[in-house]
Amino acid sequence: MRKYIRNDSINKNNSCTDTHTESSEGNDTEKRMAGVIQEANGYFTVEAAMVFPVALGTVLFIVYMLIFQYDRCLLEQDMGALALWGSRVRAESSAELRSLIQKQTNEIYKDKYAVWKMLVLDVKLEHNRFTATGKGQLAFPVPGMNFWNRENVWTAEAEYRFWRILPTDFVRLCNRVKTWWETEDEIEDAEG
Repeated sequence: MRKYIRNDSINKNNSCTDTHTESSEGNDTEKRMAGVIQEANGYFTVEAAMVFPVALGTVLFIVYMLIFQYDRCLLEQDMGALALWGSRVRAESSAELRSLIQKQTNEIYKDKYAVWKMLVLDVKLEHNRFTATGKGQLAFPVPGMNFWNRENVWTAEAEYRFWRILPTDFVRLCNRVKTWWETEDEIEDAEG
């Protein structure tokens, strides 16, 4: 014997005032279900069906943008570190310097990029100036939804340049700046 509580039979004290008992004879399914299931309007379902895809799409877009930003920052960091390293490395000959640069470039760990495809990784040493350039590409996951670019990819590029200065040259430059600064102070004292 089962007891079903009708929704309209619960009073404010949460006590049951009317119960329905099922007997083995006869099928009164409609009577039981009428009290258990409530009638509901369908407007909330329609609104949720319209809002949920927009909200989900927005969240996925933000996550993808954050991944792109993460990869772009890694690219900036790698190129800056490589350029700084290239400006400070010491070598006895240009062949040894090229060898060290090639070794350092190959040691950049490219698997740390989340969903990034590295297109360009270039280093140059021209006129005592070290340049590191990198370019990466991220394919947009939903075709046709990339409003900024028709190729359906986002790209980012980073380039850093540093002068290669020997420590002795650096000290000489600092002394020149110090001398220039002192002469400017003397001129201002003489005029003022």
